[in-house]
Amino acid sequence: MNYIHLYNHLKQTYNGGDSEIPIRDSGISFHNVPFSSTPISSGKEPAGYRFDKKIYNALLKYYLKLNTYSNEYIFHSLNEKDENIEENNSFNYITVKKQSSGRSDSCILLLHGLNERSWDKYLPWAFELVSKTGKPVILFPLAFHMNRAPREWSDPRLMKEVSNERSRLFPEVESSTFANAALSTRLQFSPGRFLLSGVQTFYDIVKLLDIIRQGEHPRFGKDAAVDIFGYSIGAFLSQMLMMSNPKGHFSNSKLFLFCGGCTMDRMQPVSKAIMDSEAALALKNFYIDGVGNEFLNDELIQSTLAQFDEGGKLFQSMLDHTNIEEFRNAKFKTFADRCMIIPLQKDRVMSPESVSVTLGKHFHNNIRPDDFPYQYSHENPFPVNERINDQVNESFHRIFDCAGRFLT
Repeated sequence: MNYIHLYNHLKQTYNGGDSEIPIRDSGISFHNVPFSSTPISSGKEPAGYRFDKKIYNALLKYYLKLNTYSNEYIFHSLNEKDENIEENNSFNYITVKKQSSGRSDSCILLLHGLNERSWDKYLPWAFELVSKTGKPVILFPLAFHMNRAPREWSDPRLMKEVSNERSRLFPEVESSTFANAALSTRLQFSPGRFLLSGVQTFYDIVKLLDIIRQGEHPRFGKDAAVDIFGYSIGAFLSQMLMMSNPKGHFSNSKLFLFCGGCTMDRMQPVSKAIMDSEAALALKNFYIDGVGNEFLNDELIQSTLAQFDEGGKLFQSMLDHTNIEEFRNAKFKTFADRCMIIPLQKDRVMSPESVSVTLGKHFHNNIRPDDFPYQYSHENPFPVNERINDQVNESFHRIFDCAGRFLT
């Protein structure tokens, strides 16, 4: 089945409700698996800029009075602690596997990109990896993404109003759209949540591996080998998992990076599908260019980073390619022979040059840039477009043939 037909078929087949969903004529099924996350905020105030409270609160009150959609659908949840957003705490993840009895002895963890609200584009990726490797694939949502976010954030009508309000407040904002309005507003006014959401996802994945290792997962044996397919910001998180190797869970894992692999300072995230220019600037100021790094002055972030064995040094090393470089490279070296990286030539968000700057020293032979003979983007490498069907199909299968061989 060619890519576009496969995409449409899987999109029509999958639903988030049934526990098992067979994919017709394939011998493969989707499984929705319930999961409970452990929030990390410990009741503390959400991380954000340290403005003069009196002035900031007055300005924010004035802004919210004039911008009812931003107030109702974004700031209401920002005023809440993250731990109180139930959608983020209890959710389903997806396993895609061949129909068989018994538990599998291996799997591939697929981690998605930033600001994703739907699994649609990843269903063919997972299906193809299962078909090529025979291994089940776990589609695990990042915190406040996919089905872990309030439904309003995915409502085009509501988020268009939020985008309009952002454009009135910031007349020079670039790439503000209904698709990125929720994430942009959230990260601009509370940039610390980028790290905190990542840490929560990190520990969610550790918990998932704990469940497998304890023999308590219904579909995987306790000694199941776990490899990773990381895309975009999922690649960033994948690198953190491999560098940290919590509880030895990833000591023998292979890592396949697609459209990712660079440090944060080398990313160019301004995009209609990811975040607008004001949000990107806020993240840059908070984590990279701030005086002494703004995030280091945040009590909640510091207490969160302290939970890591190396006190957050791993995260700091991935913020700037010149930062703690010797430490970062030593960590990279521990899994360099178990990693393959495919950046795309026309990728403006995480370019091949940026990936090479970050990984080139130890991964030079494992970086294999590719390019496709049609217009694509970081966010949409395989467009669903009948006019270029054959070209997309060939490119899709070339990437996943490579991934399949490596992860088998």
